Amino acid sequence: MLCPHGTAMSSMVGRVMLLSVCLAGCYGPITWIRPDGVSVEQFRREEYECSRDAAMLPNANKLVFPSHKTVARDFYEYCMESKNYSQQK
Repeated sequence: MLCPHGTAMSSMVGRVMLLSVCLAGCYGPITWIRPDGVSVEQFRREEYECSRDAAMLPNANKLVFPSHKTVARDFYEYCMESKNYSQQK
């Protein structure tokens, strides 16, 4: 199955899964909260969208200084915050 950009869907899913593992493993557990509350389904959809988009960035694994986060992690956090979520560590 091909996605709109012509890459194999399995490749894209693999990249998203790899990014999710890296985000979870490298930075410890993070709980995202949203003041207005959302359903589990909506949260999962929005979290997946941010993870997917972050995984598709060029140089996704490049470190950003001075935060020492990867480009993907930085984008992922920005994406979640843009959807009105905040981190609770």
